[in-house]
Amino acid sequence: MRRRTRALPCLRGLALVLALPNGLLLAQSDRLPGDALGRGPFGHMQALLERTLFKVDVLTLDLCLDAPTSEALARAAGRGGEPERTEIAHLAFQADRALAVIRFHRDVSMDQFLDGIGDDHQKAVEAGLLADSTRRALDRDLPTWYAFLEERGVKKGDRIAYRFEPGSVRATYVGVDGRTYLDRTSRGAQRRASILGAYFAPGASLRERLLDSVLADDAGREDEEGRGGEARCMTLLGEWGDGRP
Repeated sequence: MRRRTRALPCLRGLALVLALPNGLLLAQSDRLPGDALGRGPFGHMQALLERTLFKVDVLTLDLCLDAPTSEALARAAGRGGEPERTEIAHLAFQADRALAVIRFHRDVSMDQFLDGIGDDHQKAVEAGLLADSTRRALDRDLPTWYAFLEERGVKKGDRIAYRFEPGSVRATYVGVDGRTYLDRTSRGAQRRASILGAYFAPGASLRERLLDSVLADDAGREDEEGRGGEARCMTLLGEWGDGRP
């Protein structure tokens, strides 16, 4: 099946234009607002994590990216092959502003939860996206931050939101019971890298599905509730605009 071309080529002397889903053209002078998240054909990524053996859904990640990142992804797309995927992953990792929301579809133990995070942190270290000293510090700190999971565990319907701003990330864990179990803001590039790097490092558990969500032939399809990526991000921003529901 022929891959869809997402970006128009840049012509000498003319403003760069990006093809939008409705056929309109967005010139540089009419770019999306800088504070927009999840706008345009490359503003939303999504990944479903399954248990490989039984194909059991574990969690869904929605990632809404800022307008400059969305536009950069559009310029990078259409080249094909692994270099394209590598560049898309690198650009998404560098996003200044983003909202990531995880919804769990099954119960998970604290050990399973932390082991999964640790595995992806190691991939980020190997890719040079995360300092090993930060990985070791997180291995020490995460069991304390998520101590509420020791007896409770992760429950089906629990959600975690990460609101990324330049220099900081706010993490909020809300249970299916509506209780906020964690609301923590961390500052510094490495804390941001520990999350985005765990999404986009080669070999990370969600990387390929996130990239497929914007590069595959059926990218941009509606979800099970009939919403496209932009509409889904608008809903998530309505719920988590400041990092909490």
